[in-house]
Amino acid sequence: MNEEVRQRAFEPFFTTKPTGKGTGLGLATVHGIVSQSGGTISLRSSPGSGTQFSIFFPASPEQPTGDQRRVRHAIPVGATILLTEDEAPLRELLLRVLVRNGFQVITAANGIEALKAMTTMASIDLLISDVVMPGGVSGPQLAEALRVRQPDLRVLFISGYGDSVLMRQQLYGTATRLLTKPFSTDELLSTVAEMFRVGTPG
Repeated sequence: MNEEVRQRAFEPFFTTKPTGKGTGLGLATVHGIVSQSGGTISLRSSPGSGTQFSIFFPASPEQPTGDQRRVRHAIPVGATILLTEDEAPLRELLLRVLVRNGFQVITAANGIEALKAMTTMASIDLLISDVVMPGGVSGPQLAEALRVRQPDLRVLFISGYGDSVLMRQQLYGTATRLLTKPFSTDELLSTVAEMFRVGTPG
């Protein structure tokens, strides 16, 4: 990156991609998650030399609280999640968090990839999907298509646009939740745990 791009890399909605090819929310979301977790993130970059990101978190001697332990125990080990997110850095971060907490995770960069992945699977336990994605299939459209096959599918939408009127019209039922970017890993795991704790959705 040149100096101008480097200075703006973590700004929400800043992107060097052509119109319609990127939202500029990937690095902003990562920055938000790291900051909310008490850490810091920085980058070193120059044209022709590559880019290096450094993330630091404070050490903590504290043991997990009772509530935190209950959240972990509430998550069913081995459950299968379809993770659909077009921003690669965020997708990889969420993948690591979910796998580390015992989930089987299938990833897709957009709705079309997600639908193709599902042609080889009988069912999944949870769909985690961005709301706005390139490729012509949005998160709500993806969820609607998958619920034709699996009506009781749990769906967790993630979005940097907040709870808009459009979303409120399409997010419905106890089997569907919305998590607004940026969010912490604890918020993600707590929301996922709560969705499984309510039992079989419907």
